[in-house]
Amino acid sequence: MKKNLSVLIRSAVTFGVSALVLLTTLEARAMGDLLETLPGGHDAVMAVDFDETRDSPFFGPALGWMRSHPAVGPALAAVEETLQIEVQEDLEELVILSDTPPLNLAMLSGMANPMDPSNLDLSSVRGSALAARGDFEAASVLTSVRSRASDAVDLSVGARAGVRTSQLDVVTLAPNAVLVLTGERAYRDEVLGRLERGERLGARFVGALAKLGEAPGVIMMIQPNYQGEAGDASFAALSVRLKASVLASMVMTMRDDERARVSAQEIAAARQQALSNPLVTVFGLAPAAQNLAVRQQASDIFVTTSMTQGEAKVLFDKVMRIVKTSEDLEQGANPASQPASPTEAAPVPEDGVEADFN
Repeated sequence: MKKNLSVLIRSAVTFGVSALVLLTTLEARAMGDLLETLPGGHDAVMAVDFDETRDSPFFGPALGWMRSHPAVGPALAAVEETLQIEVQEDLEELVILSDTPPLNLAMLSGMANPMDPSNLDLSSVRGSALAARGDFEAASVLTSVRSRASDAVDLSVGARAGVRTSQLDVVTLAPNAVLVLTGERAYRDEVLGRLERGERLGARFVGALAKLGEAPGVIMMIQPNYQGEAGDASFAALSVRLKASVLASMVMTMRDDERARVSAQEIAAARQQALSNPLVTVFGLAPAAQNLAVRQQASDIFVTTSMTQGEAKVLFDKVMRIVKTSEDLEQGANPASQPASPTEAAPVPEDGVEADFN
């Protein structure tokens, strides 16, 4: 129990840091409509709204991080190079489905630098499914793919039109939305079969939007596959948004009500320990710990926290400095020759700030 909970807490922290690196926003209901059209059979979902983030100072670094990610980067490249859709200008919403979570529990339990994409083991990933909705016509996208790929052939997936090349499949989901499949041909055939049979993304993923609340945010969800003994959590979802402050909400579904009750108590105790740990302040996490709240409802655990934009900037800068130092060390660089200017942590209010997500 203790081991499983420690892994879950590391998962929550890493999910939170990753989302703060992304710092984008998302219209929950509109994204729910898009999720409901997607094929099932995947255990990880990452959803981003580009419309709400273009004016954010974090947009450039966030997009750079996504491009460098071994699971997300190729999907973005496929959108831009093959579909001729400019991610930064044309995309409104993006959803990426994967057989293997970009951040899985086994990886989180032992990885020194979870923000370094080169540390991810994606050897078991057969392919990925990407849904894009934005300022484009799906029919024109198909025409562009046909004209640019000499091996392009038409696809018919029920009433949906599509195009297949040796590298990917593109299928219309709506007049301004497409589904892009990359990877092994057998994988693409399986996903298209589920789409044609009406096998949609699990209700857990769509329902998580309501549990997280109506506040916009980056949404990352996993239904972890455990090796050996099953872990305590059967599902986890995180939403983060940036408005006047950064708001984060996470829900974890445990195996039963009792495990949820005990886990909620241990997370609350961990918060109290974190408040007295000087490293929490050093890494800029003190405001998030101060404002963290946890509650249990049946088998679900709800965790919320908030930070001001200034506090989030401190955390963002520290995370980026850690990532850069790690990369320099791996490449044999001398970090002493590249000193980082210190960033003063923002003071933590004694009573915290209540995070309202509804």
